[in-house]
Amino acid sequence: MKARILSVFMVVIGGSLVLALAVAAQGLRSDRVSGGSGPPHDGSRDVRAQPEGDLSPRGLDARLGAPSALVYSVTCDDAGNCWFAHWNGLSVRSASGQWTDFSTSDGLAHPYCWDVAIDDSGLVWVGHHFVGVSLLDYNGTLSNKSDDTWLTFTPADGLVSERVHTVEIAPDGHVWFGLGTTESRIAILDHKGTPFNKADDQWSSYDDGDFGDAAGPVNAILFHGNDVWAGTDFGLVRNTGGSWEEIEWPGVPGCLECCWGNWPVGNVWDLAADDQGHIWVADGLCGAAGYDGSQWTVCDVGDSSCPLSEITGSPDDGMRSVAVDEYGNKWFGTRHNRGVARLDGYTDWTLFAQVDDPWLTTSDIETIDFDVFGNGWFAGSSISQYVVPGSSSGYVLSSSGGTVHSPDRLAKADFPAGSVAQDTEVTITPANSPPTGHKFGVYIFDMSAVVSGTTNAVTSTSGPYSMTVKYTSQTKRAAIEDTIGLYSWDGSEWVDEGGTLVTETSTVSASLDHMTYFGLLGDTHHAYVPVTLRGY
Repeated sequence: MKARILSVFMVVIGGSLVLALAVAAQGLRSDRVSGGSGPPHDGSRDVRAQPEGDLSPRGLDARLGAPSALVYSVTCDDAGNCWFAHWNGLSVRSASGQWTDFSTSDGLAHPYCWDVAIDDSGLVWVGHHFVGVSLLDYNGTLSNKSDDTWLTFTPADGLVSERVHTVEIAPDGHVWFGLGTTESRIAILDHKGTPFNKADDQWSSYDDGDFGDAAGPVNAILFHGNDVWAGTDFGLVRNTGGSWEEIEWPGVPGCLECCWGNWPVGNVWDLAADDQGHIWVADGLCGAAGYDGSQWTVCDVGDSSCPLSEITGSPDDGMRSVAVDEYGNKWFGTRHNRGVARLDGYTDWTLFAQVDDPWLTTSDIETIDFDVFGNGWFAGSSISQYVVPGSSSGYVLSSSGGTVHSPDRLAKADFPAGSVAQDTEVTITPANSPPTGHKFGVYIFDMSAVVSGTTNAVTSTSGPYSMTVKYTSQTKRAAIEDTIGLYSWDGSEWVDEGGTLVTETSTVSASLDHMTYFGLLGDTHHAYVPVTLRGY
């Protein structure tokens, strides 16, 4: 039965990323269905090529090191570590698979952890359901707690409330806290670059009067462009540069989040943005919604035409979490053991649920995130991980195109249809060859190809393909960030490929038509020693 279902999904969905999830549940089909409408668009579908190859899906139970408690939040950092906030403390899984748990005996302010965020310096901010906020500097040594530094923030410091539902780091480095108590809703900390020195801290806050009818506990905060979005128990608000405005859903003028035929209030649990600038909302009552900058579209779980209605049974069976993967797919986690929903493009939904011994160890998904390697983490009453293939060693690229990654998934090449005339085996391999000259090597890799089944080298493509390379704080090191660019090696020197640097996502992208050694290179800070010439 499983083999037949998996075979169907290979044909219908056409990607091994989905194969890891394509497991049917009794009473709930793991189906791809169309219906509901995504955000208005130009008629094209934003569907990236999915990687092909065998997957290694695995559910992580408590004895693999995962926390044996309800997980409320997972956040993966640039180093490949994934942090889990749960009701028994804080746990982190390193990129190498080693687990470390933190408790009150280590310095955590309270065992009941609601959210976790990592700032640009690698500091760990933990929001508690009680007490306030814990701050951890683990000094880059996860398994060595002897050099850890802890600090606690409470209402006495200016936090306003001890109940923190969400923590987000703003682009300017300020730390925003979504609060779960009455009256005060958001607290903002400007630590002046010295987070462990409270003497120069500056606090500000927003209260019920700023949010109008949507005032309520704040469950999600999203920074997008110049706007700040906040999801509450009673709706959605947006700050476009000063004051907050309530966001009304379409179809019912004057009604905040009306659904289920005119449900009076909403319950926004999570927010995400994709690389096209669309906002995605996980609503605990209504389902899923998308906003393209001018227009909203809702897949209302109370409407039978919405595919999500297949996995919901009452007005409180909506979406609990949302995250966007590197292919632009939107993943929604449901509450009350209803499973996972995936939106591929704009209108194609795929629904998943737990079965006997599946990769998905729970269908109650409180939180979702994707690590720097592209792997997905789904957590709630347990933790599930799906591992996408590297698509790097001997990936066979056909004339229909595809996506190739480096094994560490820092380099990704997207080939459109027609890039090669015949099947071509493409390999991306990280390299240690240092650049020449004054440039600093942030990340070097070799991209090579041969005609499949032969040793005949392929050094160019029929048309341009897109290369995207990600850097982390560990690879960037001494390089000045705004000087990082993509270069190719021509046999004697590094040639600037004219790529586009996006510091917000730590990526450089370029349109290429050849295969060779490539590298992210950047300038470094130079120290100049004055020299005095005598005798001139």
